[in-house]
Amino acid sequence: MKFIGFLINSNIYVALGAVFLTLESQVLLGMVPQINPLLFVLFFGVMLDYNFHRLVTLLWRKEDLANEKYRWVRENRDLFYTMTILAFLGFIWSVSMLNVIALLVVAPFALITFFYSIPVVKINKKSYRLRDIPLLKLFLVAIVWSVLTVLLPVVQANQSFEVLQIGLILLERFLFAFAITLPFDIRDMQNDRLDGVITIPMRIGVERSTQLTNVILVLFVFVALVHYGFNSIFFVIPALILSSLVTLFFVNLKSLRSSKFYYNGILDGSILIQGALVMISYYIWFLLLCH
Repeated sequence: MKFIGFLINSNIYVALGAVFLTLESQVLLGMVPQINPLLFVLFFGVMLDYNFHRLVTLLWRKEDLANEKYRWVRENRDLFYTMTILAFLGFIWSVSMLNVIALLVVAPFALITFFYSIPVVKINKKSYRLRDIPLLKLFLVAIVWSVLTVLLPVVQANQSFEVLQIGLILLERFLFAFAITLPFDIRDMQNDRLDGVITIPMRIGVERSTQLTNVILVLFVFVALVHYGFNSIFFVIPALILSSLVTLFFVNLKSLRSSKFYYNGILDGSILIQGALVMISYYIWFLLLCH
């Protein structure tokens, strides 16, 4: 359990989810999934991003350290600093291998990540982080995950793709990321961690927010069925449906929510599960074609 806790709390786990989603995007775009510098950029970038938010809390928002979510950081500060430094060095190394266009895509989202936790907007002499802007946090997270795991493979591939195809994959990724992120806002509202930030659960309540998550996941499946059914990419459909059903199960089974690793382990694991299922479907299909 300690090793699992380390993977989750060091953010290696969620970084692997970004890698698998990017491999999934390669498959959905009709590419052969391959390991390239982009995967290392996303792995170290996501790990650095999530650790950076905790680093800000550790250094400048120490009053928040009492929250249970920061217990691992409190008890393992040296290890946390080490993993953050390694993520930073890995990110710099991998970014140096990207092409210019990919760098131009990464740059603005690196700034968004920085200002997500660092005050950038000043209203009435009070500074606000991007995450403090009403209703922005959820959309911002979903958009960043969608763009980085879909558009980066496109620009790094240096080949042409249909705009409609890219747009539909972006929409699908946004819907799935939105559905995964919304329960985190529910948790933060219930645990009084929002610091006055207005979120969707605050507007419509917990039950309706859960229902909204269900509707978004169903919409994701519908868009995927139309998209890949119309384009005859049938082998990915069972993987996407199964991953959505697993996520629906995770979201709606209330007994799971008391689990120590429910949010950062189980819900974040939905991302990794979807990418892994698509990869498994791809290789099964590939083997069938070869025989």
